[in-house]
Amino acid sequence: MDVAEYRSQDTKAWPGKIAVVVVAGKGNSSMREVAAELQKSFTTNAVVFEGDVESQGDLPIVAKKMKLKNKLVRINTSGKNPDLLKKLVERRLVDYVSITISGPLYSGNGDFQKIRESVKYMQSSAVAHEIVLDWNGDESDAVEAASQVTGTFVLYADRGFDELRAVASGLSGPKHVRIRNSGGEQSIS
Repeated sequence: MDVAEYRSQDTKAWPGKIAVVVVAGKGNSSMREVAAELQKSFTTNAVVFEGDVESQGDLPIVAKKMKLKNKLVRINTSGKNPDLLKKLVERRLVDYVSITISGPLYSGNGDFQKIRESVKYMQSSAVAHEIVLDWNGDESDAVEAASQVTGTFVLYADRGFDELRAVASGLSGPKHVRIRNSGGEQSIS
């Protein structure tokens, strides 16, 4: 697995967990370094994979090694590789999945089809997950994206909590709604 970097003792990547965050991609780090970090830290109970996870064909092997070390595994993904996501879920190698989308799931070809497939798959899965809208558009984009989510929907933007809360209060479809910005996260419903 290509490791661009990693952060140890991270408490923000997975609220309530102390995690090692592995950023997948080209870099100078290795999974051997991550394993050594896990070995010396008795308080770390989770591993979060993010970055270019979609192109990491050996992610199921790496995730299994983490599970064998009794670590919880979280994947932060764009959802562009539904086959890899299905493999991780079906083999019970992942405990939490976060899929970040950039808009409603109705448009275009290519990646939108794959992202839509990943979202639908996770919504039918028993694995804990969230769908995060990286919101840059207008309020109608947030409303339409939320209407396509049945589980947990997170509205993320670099805007104030008051503005995010006002938009989130008008969303329908998701069972749970949270708002998030660079300062933190709040639950709406």
